Amino acid sequence: MEGSHRAGVGMQMMAERLGVAIVGVGGAVATTAIAGIEMIKAGSNSLDGLPLADRDIAGLVAYRDMEFGGWDLADETLGACALRHGVIGEKELADGAAALNTMRPWKAAGSTGYCANIDGTNKLTGGHRGAVAQIQDDLRRFRAERNLDRVVVVNLASTERVPHADDAALQSRLRSRATDDSIVPHSSQLQQPTFLQLPSLHHVATVWSSKTRICL
Repeated sequence: MEGSHRAGVGMQMMAERLGVAIVGVGGAVATTAIAGIEMIKAGSNSLDGLPLADRDIAGLVAYRDMEFGGWDLADETLGACALRHGVIGEKELADGAAALNTMRPWKAAGSTGYCANIDGTNKLTGGHRGAVAQIQDDLRRFRAERNLDRVVVVNLASTERVPHADDAALQSRLRSRATDDSIVPHSSQLQQPTFLQLPSLHHVATVWSSKTRICL
């Protein structure tokens, strides 16, 4: 019993803090996930169906050690976004999900030329190179301000049009380049197989396949 207790204490002391930077952080999928985890961290959400949620497992980051941030064209708090999408109500927002009221998206890269129905005022300016530099700065600042051991990027952006071979800039390629240069793992939820053929995504996958385990 004493040995088990010491092992548990050891895992607590070695806990890794993980930052999750989400492309499209103000969307329905992202705000649902963030609200649920923040409610678990606050103790106001049920752990039904989550058998590992209250355990310290070697190799797995605990919910309490996860921090969220990300980019979105919406210039409002994640709490307002979640209410607009209907993923939580005022009761949940006032209770365990109240942390969403203090979270605001970082300025995002966006173009109606690639995604005609999605636009907003919270937009990066300064061209392609400027956007890459700002995204890298966002990731470095996020890691430093939240005292994170590791940061991963998850792409939950809306589906973009099929790119032409000579297109100069694509949102998904833009962030892949930025995250690659910043040595940050990148996961993408993309609806169009065309994007899986991008050289930048292949390069990121090749670099990280030898450095980390990826669970799908």
